[in-house]
Amino acid sequence: MRVILLISLLLCGGAVRAGEPQQSAEAPPFLRNALGCLVAADFIQHDLEELALKPGSSAWVRYYVGSIPGGNPTPGEFYIAVYAEDGLRGWLLLADRDSRGDFVAVRNAYRLTKEGPRWLADEGNGGMGTYKIMSEFATRLVQRPRYRVRLLPESKHCAAPSP
Repeated sequence: MRVILLISLLLCGGAVRAGEPQQSAEAPPFLRNALGCLVAADFIQHDLEELALKPGSSAWVRYYVGSIPGGNPTPGEFYIAVYAEDGLRGWLLLADRDSRGDFVAVRNAYRLTKEGPRWLADEGNGGMGTYKIMSEFATRLVQRPRYRVRLLPESKHCAAPSP
C-alpha cells in the first residue's frame, strides 16, 4: 500500500504538504500575465533571489484579487504569493492594472515566513498593524488553489512599475 501511495505522489508531481491542496490545473492567463510583469521588474527579481528563485525557474504560487479584509480598500489589486521550494518562505507580491488593463508591478511586497501553521509577513510598507493583517491574509491564502508556474519575465501586458 505504501509503495502505491509513493508512486501516486511521484506521478502527481511530488509530495503534498499537510494542509496545502495540490493543484494540477494550469494557471489562469491573467495570473501568468501579472506574474510575468512582476518577474520582469528588477526589484522583484531581487526578492525572488532570496527564495533561491530566478527568472525561468518554477515555483508554487497562489493569488487573490481585491481588498484584504481589515486593510485599505484595494479593489482590483492582485496579491500573488510566490513560495520557495522549502515551503517555509515566500513573498507576497502586488500588482495593479492601469486604465488600459495593463499590469503594473507595485513597489511593495511582504516577505513571508512560515511558523507552524501560520504565515508571518514583514518587510513591506506599513507597521505592526499592517504586518498583522498581511500575516492573517497569507495564512488564509493557503486555502486557495496553488499553481506551479514558470517565472517568465514578460512585458507584453505590462505598464511601467509604480514609483
